[in-house]
Amino acid sequence: MTSNKNLSQSAPDIEGFETSRPQGVSAMQNLSEMLRLKNIAIPIGTGLTMVSIVFGFTSMAKNMGRHQATAMRLRVGFQGATVVALIVVAFGATNEKLARSRAARLEETERRNALAAVKKSKLAASLAE
Repeated sequence: MTSNKNLSQSAPDIEGFETSRPQGVSAMQNLSEMLRLKNIAIPIGTGLTMVSIVFGFTSMAKNMGRHQATAMRLRVGFQGATVVALIVVAFGATNEKLARSRAARLEETERRNALAAVKKSKLAASLAE
């Protein structure tokens, strides 16, 4: 049986391996961020698709051909809009992840340069003595 202490620990920091969420962000915070208004088009499109499917099936059961055809055309339109929204959100998330990765690499380079400058000045001071 695992203790709660082990479950609360964060994932190990492995060089070259990026986690899906920033360090210090819990899974619930990550989930709430994903469900914010920027991604609202996907659940709305999915819901509208489901409503049009149900409307189409009920029209089919009641033998209302014209309503059924309209519902299925709406379904195709809503599905297409949802797929476009998925692509836009995925593209935006990829760009955001790349920007964070570039920023992290830049910070690491600056940190290493500062460390090298400190070592260089210590070396110069020790040689001057």
